[in-house]
Amino acid sequence: MRVDHTREDENRKFLADYQAQHGTPGILCLNVGVGLGAPIEKMTFDDWRWIIDRNLWANIFMAQLFIPEMIQRAKPGHVLITSSVAGLVPAPAMSAYCMTKYAMPGFAESLRLELHKHEIGVSALCPGIVNTNIIHAGRMKTSESSAVQGIADFYAQRGVSPDRIAKDALKAIRRNIAIMPSAEDAQLMYLTKKLAPETLDFTVSRLWKWGLMKGISG
Repeated sequence: MRVDHTREDENRKFLADYQAQHGTPGILCLNVGVGLGAPIEKMTFDDWRWIIDRNLWANIFMAQLFIPEMIQRAKPGHVLITSSVAGLVPAPAMSAYCMTKYAMPGFAESLRLELHKHEIGVSALCPGIVNTNIIHAGRMKTSESSAVQGIADFYAQRGVSPDRIAKDALKAIRRNIAIMPSAEDAQLMYLTKKLAPETLDFTVSRLWKWGLMKGISG
């Protein structure tokens, strides 16, 4: 079904149409998201509204509409919320993206406690670099004309297959894992953030300052 998840009315229609055909789902995957890379001085209010509508409101609409129905279903189930490694580890020129993605693990962990009594598990899936179309489909504000294509090429060459992320998604659902970094790159960054946060912050800030991370630059 084709749905504009930024619109409440379309999400309501989607719920009604889905239930009419299939009943209430046992597994709900909140996977809507877009990418936005820009230094804060290049951001506009339109950029903020664009990413918040897609990365926050789209998932809020789905959760608010579907989860109460799953509770009424009164059977075990699971909610999988797609965040990002950028929802666990910060990055320069990605403040808006990180803000929306950091919200997802908090949302998932809170819902996890709330829905435990209903036997509904909740997981936050946090992928790292994945070979998808997120760069060209998103908004990248850079001063270098070739930068966007360069970032897209990096994702294509170094990113893992979406199939690899899907395996971790299934693992998170089956084992009811609260926070699931995926794949090895995300796991390494998350572990570094937990064990040596000051070292990570120092290293990334200096790389940014020295211009060694200028895929997206001011």
